[in-house]
Order: sequence, then C-alpha cells, then structure tokens
Amino acid sequence: MTTFRQLLQGGVTKVRAGDAQGALLDFRNALDVAIAEGNVRHIKLAAHNAAIVCENAQRMSQACDYYRASLAHNSNDLLALFELGELSSRMGASVASEGYFKECLARSAQNQDKELLELLATKGFAPK
Repeated sequence: MTTFRQLLQGGVTKVRAGDAQGALLDFRNALDVAIAEGNVRHIKLAAHNAAIVCENAQRMSQACDYYRASLAHNSNDLLALFELGELSSRMGASVASEGYFKECLARSAQNQDKELLELLATKGFAPK
C-alpha cells in the first residue's frame, strides 16, 4: 500500500516535472488516505496542494471543492476560508466571497491570527 508521504512526495515531484494531472491524482489519493486515517493535518496538506494545482490549471470550481473538503474535516482551517473568499471573488461570486471573508475575519480575530488579519485588511475586511 502506498503511504500518505509517498503520495504527497509523488505529487510534489510531478508538479516540479510539469505533470499537473499526475500531481493532482497523487494529491487526491493522498487526501483519500488522510481521510481514511482521520489525520486532520494530512487532510489539510493534501487538500491545499490539490487546490493549488487546480488553481494553476484555472479549474477554480474544483479548487474550491478541495478547500471545502479541508474545511469539512477541520472547521478551523482559516486559510481554506480565505482561499474560498479569494476564489469566489475571482469567479465573480461576490456574495459568497464576502461571506467567506467575513467568516474568516471573525475566526481570525478570535484566534488573534495577525498575518491572516493583515491579508483580510487588504481585501477591505478589518476587525471593528
């Protein structure tokens, strides 16, 4: 059986070689393994890598699906919320984008995540 680490490393190697489709397959398989193992950290890692590959291939809707998968297993994945806001904005879904950014802002303020708060401020969302 292929391990999470092998799949993740395989995906990274394929990205570097320009094989986005192969990389996405490895990251998807790594995500499946992480979900089966219940490893939240690995789920986030695999989902975010898959989302980035999708973004680079202009497959924004699929990238959103991977960020949502990460959130489904870790509701505290604030970076996934931020990225969903970004992608929604780029796809012209301003209402959805605003919702993601506001949720991210509320949670970032609670967690005092200064870096994420600074990013949100660049999007026009700042704590009151």
